Amino acid sequence: MRGICKGLLIAVSLSLSVGSAFAVERTVRPTKKNPAVATSTVKVTTKATYGPEKAMDGDSRTGWCEGAKGDGVGESISLYLGDGKVMGGPQDVVVHLTRGLQTNWKTYSQNGMPTKVKVELFGGSKLLRSRVGKVENAFAAIELKDVPKTSGGLWVRVTILGVKQGTKWRDTCISEVRTEFKKANPHHVREFVKRVCLMVNEPKTYETNSRLKKLVKQIRKHFISDFDESKKPHCDPGGVNVLSDTDFELWGTEEGDGATILRFHLRGVMWDLKTVSAFTAWD
Repeated sequence: MRGICKGLLIAVSLSLSVGSAFAVERTVRPTKKNPAVATSTVKVTTKATYGPEKAMDGDSRTGWCEGAKGDGVGESISLYLGDGKVMGGPQDVVVHLTRGLQTNWKTYSQNGMPTKVKVELFGGSKLLRSRVGKVENAFAAIELKDVPKTSGGLWVRVTILGVKQGTKWRDTCISEVRTEFKKANPHHVREFVKRVCLMVNEPKTYETNSRLKKLVKQIRKHFISDFDESKKPHCDPGGVNVLSDTDFELWGTEEGDGATILRFHLRGVMWDLKTVSAFTAWD
């Protein structure tokens, strides 16, 4: 992946002792201003970066790669998810992992990837739910049942417990960490999606909001079948995943062995399209 050897990797530790056996002791809690933190990050001599923010950017071609000595067991990444009051509850929360560095098949195979992780969901300093799960394929889903309400800031921590070594590099990578809140409805996002899908599916729908009309025009192409362009666009409001209090994703049309994922971000009082990525079958 990179023109360096492991000997050039510099571990950025968040503890007084790099040799600590538990990433828990070294974790800094993420915040709204600093929403992605990790116990270590690989340092490279190229322009590419592999910080924890890359695991929450909606692009599976980028990712976080730990930079500790060895294979990364015990290293963790933590992401801020928003205001607990806004997200509500109780509800089930699914943590989706896109393992490895999925820039391409070469990076996916040459870098390490987790095979077992511990997922913890916090409200402020209080642990709400945790679970250890296996990561056997390129994509994995670990469900946390009946997560209680909280008034604190929600954040998730994923700790690497097992690793499949890469064929070339020793660092272990995670391309994306996506949290799916089953009942959350921050800023009435689910009603917004229904409105958007109606406008996508029925282009003649009357609408006075020019910003919304521009957004719909921008995304309609992603709901048109690649196999039969004569079909009407099909946007399903049930295909929405609430990720945080400022982000959600909406699944588009199937594309062969995958699908299109549109990610939206709240800017002021309006949801804007942030990224468009593809879900594909890797293994």
